[in-house]
Amino acid sequence: SIADDLKSVEAKVKSVVEQNAAATVAISDRVGAGSGVIVTKDGLILTAGHVLVTDRNYEVLFPDGRTAIARPLGKNLNVDAGMLKIVGPGDWPVVKLGSSKSLKKGDWLVSLGHSGGFELGRKPPVRTGRLLDRNRYQLMTDAVLIGGDSGGPLFNLDGELVAIHSSIGDSVAENRHVQIEI
Repeated sequence: SIADDLKSVEAKVKSVVEQNAAATVAISDRVGAGSGVIVTKDGLILTAGHVLVTDRNYEVLFPDGRTAIARPLGKNLNVDAGMLKIVGPGDWPVVKLGSSKSLKKGDWLVSLGHSGGFELGRKPPVRTGRLLDRNRYQLMTDAVLIGGDSGGPLFNLDGELVAIHSSIGDSVAENRHVQIEI
């Protein structure tokens, strides 16, 4: 039944959030803010290219209130992809990398980010949506994004990172995400 299907999706969404919220970070340079996601234990962070507006170090804010400093490694504004690396040692929380290639229109996806900016004590807001379309570099979904979500992670229902939030489309129900393969 539809109700059973939705309960199954709900259980999977909860699992995705439990697995990945700790590695979903806010990124700030005092001029602007965005989101990011840690993909290696030594602190490699993926984000949107437009989040990295300066060449200065950035403050990384964790959902539990911890902070770290990260240096930008580079960005490609043509596809809106960027990377930072946390300065100093650490055993940081990470997400599992997936693939966007196997996604089909209508597949459920889970969006995390720090919409509206980081708030101490608030876990990354969770939104769900479905894959609407794709092009060479991006996925289009109806998973709602707002300011501050840029650079945050998009997961499949297996909890694997499949894309990074890039931009809001013509409405908040049509959003673009850079495919993880980029």
